[in-house]
Amino acid sequence: MVQFPDKLNATFRQSGNACGMAAYAVICNYFCGSEYFDPFEAYCEHFGMRLRGHGAEAEFTHHASTYRDNLPWSARILALHSVSMDPFFVRARQSFWGEFFPSTGAVPDHLIKRLADEDALFMAGIHPPGGMVHVVTVGRTEREWIVKDTNEGKLLRLPTGEINVVINRYGPTIRWTDGVVYTAFPPR
Repeated sequence: MVQFPDKLNATFRQSGNACGMAAYAVICNYFCGSEYFDPFEAYCEHFGMRLRGHGAEAEFTHHASTYRDNLPWSARILALHSVSMDPFFVRARQSFWGEFFPSTGAVPDHLIKRLADEDALFMAGIHPPGGMVHVVTVGRTEREWIVKDTNEGKLLRLPTGEINVVINRYGPTIRWTDGVVYTAFPPR
């Protein structure tokens, strides 16, 4: 359960096709208090590029578009979070950890339980038929689901209930593709 919902930054907005790293930026801001561009800049540093602000976000988008494997972006970002020696990612690892969830059709019960029982956020890939995968951040409080879509400058708040209803808010034929649950470490 999101312990501090007021810490979720509603104003973060991606300016390019970088929804995965933008969702990770929302998560880093929540758990570490980092700024929006910090994960983009750390990504660039990890790959030997020294770019700041919008330049780092644009380079991430460009660099990301050169990948030709089938690994989901949520898994790539989790791998970077887990192994990069860049100081930003080291600090992030000390604050929170992640677990990858491949798509199995329905959102697994133990993922839902973690969102209800722990200070955790779900970086969820959603996929409209015929469209591109988009990544949003989903959290749960006692009374509601909170969804942060970095295409929008606001938080979407929905009554608690089935998480698939939350995901289907984006359209009745939306399905989730994969995702990572990031959980506070140590537990708060």
